[in-house]
Amino acid sequence: MSLALISHDHYLDHDQPEHPENANRLRAIHALLAADDDLQQHLTTLEPRHASVAEIEAVHVPSHLPNLQRMGQFGDWADPETYILPDSVEIAQLAAGGSIVATDAVLSGLHPNAFALVRPPGHHATADQAMGFCLFNNAAIAAAFAQREYGLKRVAILDWDVHHGNGTQDIFYTNPDVLYISTHGWPLWPGSGHWKEMGENAGLGTTLNLPLRPLTGDMGFNLIFEHTIAPAIRRFEPELLIISAGYDAHVYDPLGNLALSTGGYAQLASIVYNLAAECCDGRLVGLLEGGYNLEALAQSLNATLHTWVSGQPAPAFNQEFSHTPEPDVMWLIEHLRREHPLLKG
Repeated sequence: MSLALISHDHYLDHDQPEHPENANRLRAIHALLAADDDLQQHLTTLEPRHASVAEIEAVHVPSHLPNLQRMGQFGDWADPETYILPDSVEIAQLAAGGSIVATDAVLSGLHPNAFALVRPPGHHATADQAMGFCLFNNAAIAAAFAQREYGLKRVAILDWDVHHGNGTQDIFYTNPDVLYISTHGWPLWPGSGHWKEMGENAGLGTTLNLPLRPLTGDMGFNLIFEHTIAPAIRRFEPELLIISAGYDAHVYDPLGNLALSTGGYAQLASIVYNLAAECCDGRLVGLLEGGYNLEALAQSLNATLHTWVSGQPAPAFNQEFSHTPEPDVMWLIEHLRREHPLLKG
């Protein structure tokens, strides 16, 4: 069985070349994957489809889609950072649908895991607002699809983008059946994601935020995965694990402030692969979010795919970036062990 890879050339048509989130991101990924013969034999490429209005409205308010369509008629900006071209909304529907196709490929049993190379990204889009380069919340739409169409009770979304996924958090903040976990640089835009934000009402305890000090790298990430993320996922017992896979936590990313290496990303990919095998019959879906150094983005995503098709980090990627000293993360681990419902007791 092979890994399902979802992509489409139409994603390249949402493009402002001078903007950080431009089509060259996917071009760099496609070029590296195409040259990797060893990886190609393990990939099955699937076509995305457009998310339906009902699938979008499962997580977005009914006015969200028509509002974006009005803005896109002649081109506009949803906020100072988020461009909308005449074709952008339709392409964003194809991105949301690509996330659904990836989820369906795994839950149907046809593929053990899947990765959707979609853009525009999604994790900043709230129920009623496009922002932060994002129009629709791809991860939220995929999680809602899994629960509605396959009857899943519990879904976990792990977001390792360098920026906090405020949109995903907001959509599920009171939902006890979706666990949202985010590692992100702190302080960094959009300014949300304090460790004290743990969900509300019935959803108290199903949000876990790990704000990391600048230049936290491979060692710090491994500690927080071992002592907070893995235990929380095990206790929540999800039936599906979705990764909002941003690669802007890489040490060379121009928009980030963290210091993961390519080998560090391979190690994280290995950890979530093993967690999925342990907790949810291996059901693992990756969705592309950020990443703006083209070489680091392509290599880190390639490392992720190699890891998922082999079950372990490929030796070629298992090379730590030497950064000494890393900021302490034990303060955060200890706070969460005392306070977070999934980690205390």
